[in-house]
Amino acid sequence: MEIILAKSAGFCFGVKRALEMVQKALQDRSAPVFCLGPLIHNPAVVEELEQNGLQVIDNIRNLPAGRLVIRSHGVGPGVYREAAAQNLEIVDATCPFVKNVQQLAVFLVDQGYQVIIFGEKEHAEVAGVLESVGGNAFVIHGQEALPESGIGPKVGVISQTTQDIAGYQRLVSELIAQTKEVRVFNTICLATSQRQQEAAELSKKVDIMIVVGGRNSANTKRLTEISQASGTPTHQVESSNELKPEWFEGVQQVGVTAGASTPDHQIDEVIQKIRNLGGKQAVSAESIETKENQMAVQDGEEQEVMNYDWPEDRFRELTPGQIIDAKVILVRDDTVFVDIGGKSDLTIPLAELTAEPVNSAKELVKVGDVIKVMVTKTGSEDKILLSKRLVDQQQVWFQLEEAFQQERVVDGKVSEAVKGGFSVSVSGIRAFMPASQAFLGFEKDLNSLVGQEIQVKIIEFERSRKRVVVSRRVLLEAERQKAEAEIFATITEGERRQGTVTRLADFGAFVDLGSGVEGLVHVSELSWNRVKHPQEVLKVGERVEVLVTKVDPAAKRISLSIKQIQEHPWHSAILNFAEGEVYPGTVVRLESFGAFIRLAPGIDALAHISQIADRRISKPDEVLKVGEEVRVKILKIDTANRKVSVSLKEVAQDQDQQETDEFLNQQSEDNFSQNLGAFIKK
Repeated sequence: MEIILAKSAGFCFGVKRALEMVQKALQDRSAPVFCLGPLIHNPAVVEELEQNGLQVIDNIRNLPAGRLVIRSHGVGPGVYREAAAQNLEIVDATCPFVKNVQQLAVFLVDQGYQVIIFGEKEHAEVAGVLESVGGNAFVIHGQEALPESGIGPKVGVISQTTQDIAGYQRLVSELIAQTKEVRVFNTICLATSQRQQEAAELSKKVDIMIVVGGRNSANTKRLTEISQASGTPTHQVESSNELKPEWFEGVQQVGVTAGASTPDHQIDEVIQKIRNLGGKQAVSAESIETKENQMAVQDGEEQEVMNYDWPEDRFRELTPGQIIDAKVILVRDDTVFVDIGGKSDLTIPLAELTAEPVNSAKELVKVGDVIKVMVTKTGSEDKILLSKRLVDQQQVWFQLEEAFQQERVVDGKVSEAVKGGFSVSVSGIRAFMPASQAFLGFEKDLNSLVGQEIQVKIIEFERSRKRVVVSRRVLLEAERQKAEAEIFATITEGERRQGTVTRLADFGAFVDLGSGVEGLVHVSELSWNRVKHPQEVLKVGERVEVLVTKVDPAAKRISLSIKQIQEHPWHSAILNFAEGEVYPGTVVRLESFGAFIRLAPGIDALAHISQIADRRISKPDEVLKVGEEVRVKILKIDTANRKVSVSLKEVAQDQDQQETDEFLNQQSEDNFSQNLGAFIKK
């Protein structure tokens, strides 16, 4: 079973351009990327883009700040106005051929023509064209009859870019018979008409046709209809999983074509599945010469037919990969028009001018500039495709190879975090930086580096595989080693330094003293008060003053203290107390040798076991418990050692003595009164 693949199957220029623009927009993670409707009519491709971050939306009302992709089908002016009102950045991926249809519609209306559009009224492309002229146009589809009224003496005719040429010709013939002046523009995309002609020719030569493409794709549907019209059994599939073995029973030749929104890998999968069912290696169909579509005007004063077909012999000497000079003749924001010496001008989309993010081609070139461009494609489908970006990248590859060999530092920008590391743009070339080569230590938040301009060294370079691996860590290590040497050469124990808290651990806090050189403040050196964890008193990023307590150059360790540069709270608190006085306190700890009584925050006094009770006790807990409120007498204040000795026993003894004294005094007074009374009676 022979498999014949149509020569022009797969992506067209407009779809490729739209995909490239969206993929480039998705590389910049600084803002979300929205697309008004599916970018192309291929569910698998759209799903892949969504997985990479594209958000497909139905309308743009109340969108957050971000970028809005206008898909290849185009939109009307209302969407642009609403996007501008919401300050959305527009990524206009409208196919140039579609934009041309919109401009022609506006031109015809301005010239007083009644516009008729050959196409599907519900299709996004037609809806955009209609809005461009404020709805002032008729839409005719397929075999629909012309309106019975409303057609004026001057008619301008344009077509949806994916319609079939035969139907368009029938419509024009009917119009010529009914109106005085017909102005016709052939706006059917060359890629579309060529695919249709190839499908018509191929379907007549094979036993079965397989059309690969999305079910919502207008141009894919048209290929299916054209193949079916030849009488050949035709099946449209979105993936190889839809192929059925019974379709190929007794078949000698299988024709395969695909819509303009079908990627190569989907076509390859379908062909491989057919091969598994008994097909041979696929061969390309013979080149089918595209006939120039001219439409005769039988009774009109004027007719114009605009074909986008360039003369075949014009670029016969050009080959893909060839670098040529091109003169800039017109610059728009998203496109540059150039002259390479032929009869027609060529365009270079913004994505092929540079790999760097720019808003307009006007930032890069101006009219009259002669630029070096690479021919990336020749042939009859999309004609000549040119790229300045590839020429620039070729030069960059030479520069990167030289930087690798000479171990030079290069500049780059972190585009995004990917599996295992980062994608880094180095002069427009995509390089990979492993996560282990991005930081000096472990970094939990990889996104912290995304969008940053950094310096790196190339540690692996393979031009043939277009593989570049870079490292930021080797530069950071070199900087740290230099800074360490300088700091260890100048730092001394006992000096004070300013630093920034970089990490908190159970055992202490790390403080950056400069250029990544860290010292450790042990948890016991954070405060005079008890600290269970450093986060109770410090936070990452906080600036602190520290005292250098120990320097070990051999081990590259620096010990620091925060509490030793602060006055101990004990000294200020003790001023409120005096020896010999009685104060209230709280039992906070019991030991075998005594009890600790808290007189104030930071002042815990010791009541020796011998000073707890007026009788002998074995352990303090015989008479005290933690949390109990007591009254103690200060026996001694040792300021030098920050110690206070107290007694509960003396408080009790003093209390007993006071009660005794009071009793004796009372007795004396009573006796005196009795004696005085007796004396008076005598």
